[in-house]
Amino acid sequence: MAHKTTLTKKLLCIFAIVIISTSVFSQKKAENLIAFEPADKSNISIFIVLKELPGQRFLFTVPEIFTGKNLEKGLFNGDLKPWTIKENQGHRAVKNSKYGYSVNLYLTERSNEYWLTWNIKFTNKSNITLLDLAAFNCLTMDRAPLFKDISMERTWVKDEFDQTISLSSIEKTAGNGRRTMQFYPVIGGIKLAESPWIANWNVNANTILSGKSVWLESIDKSWKIETIVDGQPAFFFNNWEQDHGCIHSAPLIARELKPGQTMEATGSFRFIKIKN
Repeated sequence: MAHKTTLTKKLLCIFAIVIISTSVFSQKKAENLIAFEPADKSNISIFIVLKELPGQRFLFTVPEIFTGKNLEKGLFNGDLKPWTIKENQGHRAVKNSKYGYSVNLYLTERSNEYWLTWNIKFTNKSNITLLDLAAFNCLTMDRAPLFKDISMERTWVKDEFDQTISLSSIEKTAGNGRRTMQFYPVIGGIKLAESPWIANWNVNANTILSGKSVWLESIDKSWKIETIVDGQPAFFFNNWEQDHGCIHSAPLIARELKPGQTMEATGSFRFIKIKN
């Protein structure tokens, strides 16, 4: 009888080990369906890659620059600080004598949806109040041919009446010698003309938009990519051309960021598989 009991316990232990091992394997497999991939050894430029989208690489910059009403040239323009990447997390922290910021990134997968969540914290160590502080977050598809949309017919936003429209339907403005970029005002956001770095490009659309995101569909309509701000967007932006293709939903970090204050913003880049 004791022998049978011992054998039963051993079988139960083996069964439990198999179940746990299978569970751990499944979790690891799920986590690897979306991953970071350094563009080179510097870790300055990082791609998002998905196993279900071979040959498609999505470059992100969070952020390219910080803009504000009293920031003539913006802050931390073209920052070359490397990312610290560990499995499904990323981190970057940058500071100077007057300002500092940090970014945390997290990759997540669930069912037919994958996303990179970002969190930006900005600290004002100067003696002036920053006004209309926003982060120029970029998601680039120039190395994701399945999503290339030069005509902007598959790139979508919400108009001021909360109706979905394509960016191709919005009348554009174009400064002399400028690329096909465009800034779009958003209800509740900043006044583009009052932000010097933005106004300098002279490519501000007159159409007011709403919502929190810009999104696009793949050529075969099997995927949707969306850049989302959880709070108030400062503005939207896009730049579609032969050698480039990006969408931005820029978070408003603070209307006023007083000396000594720290504020934060959150959002995500989402990759959604469309069920046909």
